[in-house]
Amino acid sequence: MEANGLKDQNDLTDIEILALLKVDSEALSIVYKRHKKYCINFMKNMYNDFDAIQDIYQDAVIVLYENAQKPDFKLSCTIQTYLNSICRNQILKRINFDNKYHVKKTEEDNDEHEVFIESINDWFEEVKGVNEVRVKVMKNILEEMKDIGSKCYEMLVMFFYQNKTMEAIAQAMNYTNADNAKSQKYKCQEKFKTEVFKRLPK
Repeated sequence: MEANGLKDQNDLTDIEILALLKVDSEALSIVYKRHKKYCINFMKNMYNDFDAIQDIYQDAVIVLYENAQKPDFKLSCTIQTYLNSICRNQILKRINFDNKYHVKKTEEDNDEHEVFIESINDWFEEVKGVNEVRVKVMKNILEEMKDIGSKCYEMLVMFFYQNKTMEAIAQAMNYTNADNAKSQKYKCQEKFKTEVFKRLPK
């Protein structure tokens, strides 16, 4: 089965690509080419060693490929988001976290938001690149949500910043099951996204 046997490579969905990865290693090239530019630009905002960034991206694609071979592997997000998450985590292991973000272990408010924002920029596919104005808007909204004790803030931090599973989030927030927690997470994500675009300059 060839990766481009049924349709043009550019038209393949994430589900179709994951299926191809299970039977055809050539599908790796589709993933690599399709997501490289976005991931590289995403990482450039966190790390300035281009050679390391290239290596991290290649490793992330291989991790996806290896996981795709597992019978029980399922993605609860897009391939792009999955690769971004792997790349971000690898970068944070390579750099001196405190020096990069000027974060102290006891300073959790604005500094935490700086890192949290890095992990949610890929929600905003309608806006290309990381925009300084957008980051400021996002940070302000997150601070407001935290100040009022928003459940959405708690959920989004657990999912995007602490990398907790939906099962762990459901247990921590007293949802009946992971599916209910996932549904609420989506609603919170869309609510946050809508508020950001509402506040962005026209």
